[in-house]
Amino acid sequence: MRNVKEYHRPKELNEALELLARSDVTTVPIGGGSDLIAEDSRDVEAVVDLQDLNLSYVRKEADALHIGATTTLQEMLDASEIAKAWDGNLHAVLEYAAARNLREAGSIAGTLVAAQSNHPLAVLLIALDAALVIVDNRSESTGALANFLSHRSKLMNAMLISEVVIPLPQSGERVAFEKVSRTPADLPIVCVATRARIDAAVGRDVRVAAGGVGARAMRVETIEQTLEGRALDAQSITRSAFDSIETIENFMGSAEYRREMAVVLLQRALRQLS
Repeated sequence: MRNVKEYHRPKELNEALELLARSDVTTVPIGGGSDLIAEDSRDVEAVVDLQDLNLSYVRKEADALHIGATTTLQEMLDASEIAKAWDGNLHAVLEYAAARNLREAGSIAGTLVAAQSNHPLAVLLIALDAALVIVDNRSESTGALANFLSHRSKLMNAMLISEVVIPLPQSGERVAFEKVSRTPADLPIVCVATRARIDAAVGRDVRVAAGGVGARAMRVETIEQTLEGRALDAQSITRSAFDSIETIENFMGSAEYRREMAVVLLQRALRQLS
């Protein structure tokens, strides 16, 4: 951040959006700023601090949790609504996703904007059908987190996430999360989350999300279609389930290893649901 010349802390959302829309100054929003500082982005000339926009809250409304964009991960972890949600699975993944010092600084919106392919919270939220409320100077729209991650480089110009919406379970709905990592404390090499409503021993409204396989955390709709309306038989998931994904590889694991582990983890998760 050595080229930053301007620091703004607006009181109104419209003011923040106007600052971000400027074409002559490279401007980025910050909640906690932890990802921006870590990246040492040299092209950033101005920052817009969102802390005074009253976007820090966790509220239960109807059948969903509404979480303000600047709510820190630790504030989420401390919220009783989070602790009770999805039989504690959301709370457990939040605690695993970042160490305490990062949770105290990192906001939920900033975490999702910067989420790498293997980010466990992003993967779980995709499986839960989480949505983002995105605002600009002209409109407000709500869209699926999975779609946002597919197009975030195009979407975030002069736009802000104002809220994250996480649906709560309906009758019969369950969720499972599985991962593999170098050590229990490390972020996963590969992780999988799946959710389904169990109705007469078959899966309905099945969701499958994977991280550390493709270039981003993603929803795997081809597998969902295979499982929909059937008994959630773990053995029906084979290596071919992930063959259509262009798999990443690096020093943490080859493409072949990642596909194999995705299958194993999904099989484990399905056993938890059935």
